[in-house]
Order: sequence, then structure tokens, then C-alpha cells
Amino acid sequence: MGVHRVLALATAITALAVPGAAVAAAPPTILSAGIDAEDRLYVTWSLGEGTTYDHAGFATSPESDPLQPGFFDPANVAVSGCPAPPDTCTGTPTSTAFRSGDSVARDRRYFVKVTAIAGKGDYATSPIWVVDETKPQKLGKPPGGPTPATNIPAIGRPYMAAPAPSASVSVLSLPTTVSGLRTSGARLRVTCKRAPCTLAASLAMNGRPLRRFGSLIGSGTTRTVVLKPTKAGLERLRGRSRTQLKITAAVTQKGETQRVERRLIVRR
Repeated sequence: MGVHRVLALATAITALAVPGAAVAAAPPTILSAGIDAEDRLYVTWSLGEGTTYDHAGFATSPESDPLQPGFFDPANVAVSGCPAPPDTCTGTPTSTAFRSGDSVARDRRYFVKVTAIAGKGDYATSPIWVVDETKPQKLGKPPGGPTPATNIPAIGRPYMAAPAPSASVSVLSLPTTVSGLRTSGARLRVTCKRAPCTLAASLAMNGRPLRRFGSLIGSGTTRTVVLKPTKAGLERLRGRSRTQLKITAAVTQKGETQRVERRLIVRR
């Protein structure tokens, strides 16, 4: 056996002997989740080898407790289950299902995850599922107490966080002469990814607009916008040998706005 293979084998054996090199516990696997006909939340799961059930939690937001990532943020917890004790827990270390004791409000969506424990305090948490996702997300604890059943079940699915809206605007080119401004204009590039956006742009001199432009731009679109002075704007430029102008552009998508401002000097 070569020296390199001997060293590799020795390294592997050493790693297995080091406690910190142990393989992390497998998290629970959620098998189903939803709201039943009585408007009670439920979740079922399988446990990873060598782990025991610790708790299942439903919340109105997928955000975790910053101090205990296996738990949801306490401000948004709707209901949770755990193994006995304490007296309020009805599960066991081998539990693979949980159902809430009372019905829940049906005016919002819910998020669920399950946490197991292995060894001495090694926690493993399942990926998050979302339930009744056609409903809006309403943060905070839902109204307490039983509510009349809607008899409309809802089935959950693995949660995938929606990508953040993405829109941008940039300046491609700026003219240096009045003639270039009149014929070619100032060119902007606007990109709207994953959702439509609106563009508002202006070309101004001393705070007075030479041209305003506004447009709705479709989702997944990149567009080049050309700003040229209107006839009235060109009249304001007449007779000037050197003029400072300002371009302002703002693109808004789902309430988020990106802005760009550029100053330019044009000459005859």
C-alpha cells in the first residue's frame, strides 16, 4: 500500500474517532400536513435513525426564533406539540403525528416544522411546510379558542420562500452635445424580473422638465428607454452654449423602489 493511501486511511480513522466528526443527526421528514375538516392543524412525519421526537410547531410566519432555530418566533406561534412531560404535552419520544386540540382561524396561512433530538442536545429540524397558502400571511398569534368549522380541508406542501422582487434601472449612455441629445437622447436600461414594474423618468434643466416619461414594464422584461427633450424642451435649450442637465429615474416593483440620478453637461 502506498504512503499516500496509508496516510489517507489513518486520517479517516482519526476523524471517526473524534467526537466532533460524528455525522449530524438526520432531521424528521414531514410526510403530510394540513388543516382537516374540523379546522384543526395536523402534521405527520418520520424520524431519523437514532432520534426521538422533541416538538412540532405551527406559526403564522416561517421566521425562526433567533436564539432557538428549531422553534418558530414565539410572537407568531399558533400551536405546538411536544412529548410528555409537561402535562400539556400529549406526545411520546416516538410520536410521528400531531393534531391541534382546537380549531384555528381560517383567515391566514400557517407554517409547520418538526424537531427531533439525538444524543445529548443535538437537535435536527425538518424543512418547513406551508398550509393553506392561498390565504394571506398575517403575522402574530391567531385568535384563540375554538371557532365554527368551515368543513373545508387544506393540504400543505414544502415551503419555498418566494424570491425577492428584483428591478433595476441604469444609465447606458449620455450625450455631450445638444445635437446628440436631440437625435440620440439619453439611454436608460430598465430590468423587471419576476414581476411587472413601473418606470418614472425625467430630463430636467434647473429643475424644469425638458421631458417626462412613465411606463408599465412587463415581468421578465429588459427594456431600453430613450429620453429626448420635447419641442418645448428644445426651445429652452436654444441659444445656450453650455448647459447642465439632470436625469432622474425610478423603477418600482411591489412597493420597492430603485432610483438613479445623473448629471450631464451638453454643449453646442
